Amino acid sequence: MLNGAHGNPMRDLLAPGQQSVSVTNDSGYIDSGASDGGFTLGDVSYSRGFDGGITARIAAGGLYTDQDISTGGSFDIKGFYVAPEASIALGESNVHATLGGFFSSGRMTVDRGYLNGGAMDYSNGKTDTETFAAKLRFDWLDAFKYQGTGFTPYASLSYAHSTIDAYTETGGGFPASFNAATDHSTMARLGVDMVHGVTDSFRLLGKAEVSYRFEKQASGTSGEILGLSGFSFAGQDVDQISVRGGAGAEFDVAGGTASLMLNAASQGSDPDVWLRSSWTVRF
Repeated sequence: MLNGAHGNPMRDLLAPGQQSVSVTNDSGYIDSGASDGGFTLGDVSYSRGFDGGITARIAAGGLYTDQDISTGGSFDIKGFYVAPEASIALGESNVHATLGGFFSSGRMTVDRGYLNGGAMDYSNGKTDTETFAAKLRFDWLDAFKYQGTGFTPYASLSYAHSTIDAYTETGGGFPASFNAATDHSTMARLGVDMVHGVTDSFRLLGKAEVSYRFEKQASGTSGEILGLSGFSFAGQDVDQISVRGGAGAEFDVAGGTASLMLNAASQGSDPDVWLRSSWTVRF
């Protein structure tokens, strides 16, 4: 959400006293290696401009993902989130700093599949999830232009901390009890956003980005197969470097601005492919 649905803060800079309301959605596909499936998130955000080149925003919405587990079974997560953010102009340099936060609380349902006597068996569990995140980003708005295209380089650093509560499964031949687990990711990103004006009311959008995750491994899993023995597995290795590209369009219609952007990323912490769509009204 911080770097996808709300990953282009320069498209919502407001003059003092100006306000906007946006509806935003990201929907796509994730393949993490351990699981794969679809996801969607959507929110409504409110923005207001203040003196000193400040634009404050707050978004609130929901998220959902449904993933097939590579070893059998599936899980889904449903939740809500809130995300405050502020962009601040740094002097007369056309550089803007954006500081954003994120909190999400959700419910995870797991149908864990495994072989039992040569046949597939399933045990089921439910637990709560929680995520805190923050980002710091710098944009050099329209640092240069070429043949009508404005280029805005940016750099960002984000940190996310997630927790899955302990839970005990029911059903199946070998239900298990899982200990609580925490994971975190620290990401640095360098990229450039591009805007090309075709007409006064229609613009083409582009994005190119490379990211680096500082952690080399995800968190592990531990617990107990009920009545048998404990277990502990190390987390999977992560691809620390990934690249992302995006292409889309933005157009003014019916008193607002609509935009669509198709994004794709190499194997890493970002989804494989997703479509961002939004509708913004300024007043």
